[in-house]
Amino acid sequence: MEGRHDFLFWYEEGSRHQNIQKENNVTDSLLKTLQEGTDGISRGVIANAFDIQVPATTYEWEYTAQPVLSPENISEWDIDLQQTYIVGISENGENVAERAGTTSIDSDDRPRPDGLVQLRSRNAANSSPISIFLEVKTGSDTLSKSEMATYRGALGLSSPEFNEAGRGVQWLDVYRVLRNYLERTERQPDRFLLREFTEYLAWFELDHIVASHEGDYIKRLKFTGYPVEDRNKLELKFIWDRDERQSQSPAFTAAEFNTCLKQIPTDIREDTFVDGDLQVLEDWARSKFGDASVDDGQRVAVSPAEEDGATVRLVESDPVPGKRVAFVDSEETVESIGVRHKALYFEGSNLMPIWAGPSGRKNTHVPAILDPTAFRDLMGEMDDEARQTAFGGESPDTAALWEVELNG
Repeated sequence: MEGRHDFLFWYEEGSRHQNIQKENNVTDSLLKTLQEGTDGISRGVIANAFDIQVPATTYEWEYTAQPVLSPENISEWDIDLQQTYIVGISENGENVAERAGTTSIDSDDRPRPDGLVQLRSRNAANSSPISIFLEVKTGSDTLSKSEMATYRGALGLSSPEFNEAGRGVQWLDVYRVLRNYLERTERQPDRFLLREFTEYLAWFELDHIVASHEGDYIKRLKFTGYPVEDRNKLELKFIWDRDERQSQSPAFTAAEFNTCLKQIPTDIREDTFVDGDLQVLEDWARSKFGDASVDDGQRVAVSPAEEDGATVRLVESDPVPGKRVAFVDSEETVESIGVRHKALYFEGSNLMPIWAGPSGRKNTHVPAILDPTAFRDLMGEMDDEARQTAFGGESPDTAALWEVELNG
């Protein structure tokens, strides 16, 4: 166990290399939170995260982990096709079930989604329940069309008329609903469960793209983390995506990125990041370092700052950018490995977030290259007030962008 992150559901993580086990465990944790909390928590998640509206009546709630979609079970669950939904929860919230199409199911097939929530009306004992099947993906894993098509086939939802039974949900949406309920409720058992599960969820699943620039190589600004007290895991990363490949640009913690920003004069920083004009930063870099230096590649800001007197450096393995080896005192740095800094780097007219070695050279093999248009688009997609707080003034605070995302 690393640090103090042993909240209630930590043991549910499973092996980092066993994604299926982790998906099952995250589902179990979600179902446990809903089952042990008051009905209002489940109602809030279903209505506001899953976008499923249910009649205002009292229900018996039933929760099942890894339900087997056998004909016997489906019959026992008393499935009503008009009140059955397939909800996929993932990082990007794509609604795969809606367009999954059809697939044939052999009699021996036993599809198994990650969870099932059923609502049975207490006022209409003979009525069929509302049934919500859950398929969960963690990290960057994506939902599968073939898997969703199998579930639709097993449940009898293959016809296009049931496309609307599909839902796509981001983990961030689930987090927002639960955090909102946590802030409003005074019931202590609910507060305990929600506080523990949202911290667990935020620590593992809250990757969120806050801005993007479309093109052959899609540029994105992505946030990951949980900015709470001393458990800050908040990171931001400029990346490109293409054909399921991704750049190897480093992730900056909010503190590291703030350190870089403070090394740029306030007026230059505001005109660049707040107004989205990369040319301002380039002109400043050329005036400070010279045209030849910028054209060949020049660090314009670095974290940790070389002059900040810090004695602890992050040592990185040279062949693999970003691979953590150890924390050592700067006076005892292992020369064969070297010290890596995270830096903002100009090469020509392009800004790049990179790993930079002791000599200042660029170590990142495939960084996210931000040309002026991509940079303008990324900055322009952010909330204006949050962008000013994040990048402007004497004390820039990039955590402000994440707070806007968390609060919707």
